Amino acid sequence: MILDSLTINVLAAELAASHQGHHIRGARTDAAGLEVLLESTGGGTCLLRLEYGPPGSLSLTSGERLLGGEGPERYLQGARIESITAIAGERILSFDLSRPDADKRLTHGRFHLLLFPPRYRAVLVSRGHGRILGVWSAATDRRAPAHGNDYDAPSSASDRLVPGRDTCEAFMGRLQRHDGSVELALRQTLSGADRHLVTRMCADSGLDPAAAADVGVDDATVAWTA
Repeated sequence: MILDSLTINVLAAELAASHQGHHIRGARTDAAGLEVLLESTGGGTCLLRLEYGPPGSLSLTSGERLLGGEGPERYLQGARIESITAIAGERILSFDLSRPDADKRLTHGRFHLLLFPPRYRAVLVSRGHGRILGVWSAATDRRAPAHGNDYDAPSSASDRLVPGRDTCEAFMGRLQRHDGSVELALRQTLSGADRHLVTRMCADSGLDPAAAADVGVDDATVAWTA
């Protein structure tokens, strides 16, 4: 499953429809990944598994029970899922969570799945003080953030355009100023546009990926809406 930013956005909406307002019933980790058991609408449960990789992967299967872990995943267990969203233009799936602490005061956190290939990671961040409460990543992952540090959200977007946020006119201007091919222009202009997404966009819009990027207005409009 290729998890470009647009796919992650669709996945976030589907997960929100099934799990928002429900609870995390269990979480555990092993050397290869993290598993989280999500309560579903209708009373069932769904097992989300994040494989660190490389290559990283994310899967959803049916699940009924999951023994809880003793590490930082204990902060996930019993948390209420307030919202599930995709960060615009990024490969980040974000869960807003709430749970009572030992004094029964409600605390809030954000559980981010960082789906940047080739390695996937997960972090839990306090919404109160902004520091990292938990990190799940491969033991050999030197780029994983550190527990206790302030969370610095990774970004792959920089100044790239995001459909739904930016305009077709801005997109057209970028293409017309680009001196490379359509394929290269799309990859350098659109946030989250990897090789697989660009191939799909060209196929859907009928653009030749090897052609010059300074396409006409009609072709740019078709590509933007593809």
